[in-house]
Amino acid sequence: MSILFGPKEFLRLRGFREDLPVLRELLALGPGAALLDVGGGTGGLTAEFSKGCREIVLVEPNEKKAAWGKRRHPEVRFHEVTAESLPFPDASFDRVSALFSFHHMEDQGRALREIHRVLKPGGRLVIQELHPGHGFGRYLRVVVGGVHRHAMHDPASLQERLGGSGFREIATRNARRGYFVTAVK
Repeated sequence: MSILFGPKEFLRLRGFREDLPVLRELLALGPGAALLDVGGGTGGLTAEFSKGCREIVLVEPNEKKAAWGKRRHPEVRFHEVTAESLPFPDASFDRVSALFSFHHMEDQGRALREIHRVLKPGGRLVIQELHPGHGFGRYLRVVVGGVHRHAMHDPASLQERLGGSGFREIATRNARRGYFVTAVK
């Protein structure tokens, strides 16, 4: 199975190229930044957008993806955990990203509370998601929804969830694939 991770990572990077400058702008990473990427898979995209950060940490519950990523991206520190149980002290990260992973989280409220906890005051969260009624987002909601629970959100409902979890300065921005929502602790 892990032999497929290379081509999948390549295709994911290729499909994300147009959104990469926007993501970098929204994260506003610098050389002193500590970044946590939640649900970052094999780390290819994380390694691409986080170049120059002081610390790059990725949490991925799929141990096969994490193992493959560890071999391929040594600059990224992998942890095989879920977003609902982050093993980091309070206020550990300047930035948190969750790219096309939020809809996979089983307990999204708990995941947001954990993300809020590990962000430093003034730290920024950037989530990129698919629109639930369009394209692949619709496929996930309609076809796959019965097999694997995908809790898809439109931008307004995701903003509401973030506000209810203590985030502020919440904004949405369209992307080539889906949309970005940013928030500050």
